[in-house]
Amino acid sequence: TALAMDRVDDACELGQSAAQREPENPDAFLFLCHVLDLKNQPREALEALEAASPAVRQNFSVAFERARLIRDLHGPKAALETLERLAQDYPDEPDLLAFLARTQAECGDMRMAERHAFKALRLNPNQPDLALMLGRMQRKSGQLDQSVHLLSEAVRMAPRQLEAYLELGSVYQDRREFDQALQIYRQAIRNAPRDYQAYYQSGIILRDSKDYSGS
Repeated sequence: TALAMDRVDDACELGQSAAQREPENPDAFLFLCHVLDLKNQPREALEALEAASPAVRQNFSVAFERARLIRDLHGPKAALETLERLAQDYPDEPDLLAFLARTQAECGDMRMAERHAFKALRLNPNQPDLALMLGRMQRKSGQLDQSVHLLSEAVRMAPRQLEAYLELGSVYQDRREFDQALQIYRQAIRNAPRDYQAYYQSGIILRDSKDYSGS
């Protein structure tokens, strides 16, 4: 109720009180972390979790939140081992696997990132950002058909997401399917008429096809 009234400081005090009153209640610590996040105090949120009892720290949601805070504060490499260990204990948690995949990709381990990202999508297909990441990875590895499929799914799931259109258009250009690329860029322009990128890519295609006035 305090949060709904935008009284974040009051909510923080109540969260701290709840964690003290119920030291074995994971939800109390998760609420306190949420409020500290709103106050832009991730270090304090991590300290609160580190001070919690072993039983609370073993709760999946608390352990996942702790890993997220470590990553935010210290970077992806610092959180990687914690996330990989957590994924071994909870192999069917799509949000965890997706977060691990992104972290592994940032650390340069593309093979494991791809493996965990595909598993996360199988468990929960409705993850457009993950489909976009995988589509980019497949394009870089030369798997253009797979890239088109993944990026098309990203566009379907998040039709306002400009990056998926731009990436999909680029893959069609790589496949020399320029009419398809132009159609995708036109959709991107309709969705983001003030962004220059789709106009620019369309102009390049039209120029190369000698449609100079259109370009």
